[in-house]
Amino acid sequence: ADLLMASSMAAIRQRIILVRDSTTVDPHVESGLREQFDVVEVDSVEAATGLDDDAVIVAAASRSREIAAMTGPALQHLGDGVAIVQRDGAVYWETARLRNSDPELRERFLEYSRHAISEYETHGDPIWRRLHPNLTFDFTHAESSYTLTLSPSNDISGGAPIEGVVGVLWDMTESRRLQAKIQTIDAAGAELMRLDADVIRKLNAMERLQLLETKIVRTVQEVLEFDNFEIRLLDSSSNQLELVIAKGLTPLKIGEVIFAQQAGNGISGFVAATGRSYRCGNVQQDRRYKEGLTDAVSSLTVPLLLQDNVVGVFNIESNKPDAFDDHDRQFAEIFGRYIALAMNILDLLVVERYT
Repeated sequence: ADLLMASSMAAIRQRIILVRDSTTVDPHVESGLREQFDVVEVDSVEAATGLDDDAVIVAAASRSREIAAMTGPALQHLGDGVAIVQRDGAVYWETARLRNSDPELRERFLEYSRHAISEYETHGDPIWRRLHPNLTFDFTHAESSYTLTLSPSNDISGGAPIEGVVGVLWDMTESRRLQAKIQTIDAAGAELMRLDADVIRKLNAMERLQLLETKIVRTVQEVLEFDNFEIRLLDSSSNQLELVIAKGLTPLKIGEVIFAQQAGNGISGFVAATGRSYRCGNVQQDRRYKEGLTDAVSSLTVPLLLQDNVVGVFNIESNKPDAFDDHDRQFAEIFGRYIALAMNILDLLVVERYT
């Protein structure tokens, strides 16, 4: 199922051939296949081979060796390598991508495959095998991180001897880098929330904001790696977006204001009104854009949310075209929630002191 879901992402409505033999396909599985693919039914693997070299063949019974040899280029671009390793440790079939990969990386693939076969041979208990339909190994090679998932190539749930394993290799370097960055942002956000009430009470409004601004600016520049940005908070009584923190952006002209409205109030007004993030690859071609950074080319604006209510906006700009991608949007949204929470804590402390 994992192989099929991954391959479906590579093409729109890819065709698959469902081989119906003496066994039946789980109705839920078949329903899922039909949602993702155009399904063609045949009675045997042999009947499927001449239909489409690019189709993925799915058999109701476990005939992985025959199937893999007939799938043609369909699996060639799946992950960073796919192979079937026999019980004796020899490679029965593999994709060109794995065959042409770094020899040491390929050898690691085979080592883990042989280890998985040994594990399934050692644990012949049907219950253990049902609880471990596949084995996953994480490892590093040449400064890259990989995940290898291995599954028996035949049905061993009833205690039958294992004939081999099918393995899929994935390069997880970028995914883990993003995960590490999100964890760093979370840690910085937690630090942002550590506001000592006793210390805060002794500060006036400007000093409190400066304390918070120092923490926010450091995180935005060092962790998010954004140099030019501004933070505006929404005044619920006037619906106006008030500037509270700015770095590198030109202030509005005297008399100019921004309201949380979809039209006529720039991208920030639109984001505050809709609660949706907005990426602009070229500000010169966007009628919503209002000048902020001198010679700005692209921008990213996300709402500051507090319990799903918009309390402000976080606007970032750059002199480079298409400077922000979807990962940047995700990072800004995550940190934006911490900004909203920290601002709310400050507001509560102000009310407490007043009382």
